[in-house]
Amino acid sequence: MESLTSTMIILSIDGQVQSMTQKAEQLLHQYLSFSHGQTSLPYLLQQWVKHQVSALWQPHGIPFLPRPLALEQEGRRLSICFQADEGTEQIYLQLEETQAARFSPESLEMLGLTKREAEVLFWSAKDESSKVIARRLGIREGTVKKHLENIRNKFGVQTRLAAVMYALEKLGLVNF
Repeated sequence: MESLTSTMIILSIDGQVQSMTQKAEQLLHQYLSFSHGQTSLPYLLQQWVKHQVSALWQPHGIPFLPRPLALEQEGRRLSICFQADEGTEQIYLQLEETQAARFSPESLEMLGLTKREAEVLFWSAKDESSKVIARRLGIREGTVKKHLENIRNKFGVQTRLAAVMYALEKLGLVNF
């Protein structure tokens, strides 16, 4: 696995590229059509950095916790993390490419669900009724409802929709 320092971009406080590793340049080219030798970031990344900078130095009394920017392409995910050094007025962007999260019964099992609970939640997320899910899985409709009750209890939520949203958020597929 490549070290984290090999995918770094250093910016001045006004967003101009001061230095960039070769791997970071390759990733920007792949995800954002960045050209070799550019001194400014692609527009989408510029806007995200500006938002992070304005939130960081805005007087609000609440600690600023930047959220990574995530871009997906062909089953891969590029996460860009923001850090700023107020003393040197430099911005550091750390890039990391990973396999994109998938929504599947197997991924739902990683959240602590049994195989059958994961299957029930998966089909619930696809807007299938309890009756259709029961038929699809070869179980009774009452069993589907019991699995949904167990899922809601495990996740600490009240509704089927809340269980689906909880799972999507925990899998990193949506951010709230």
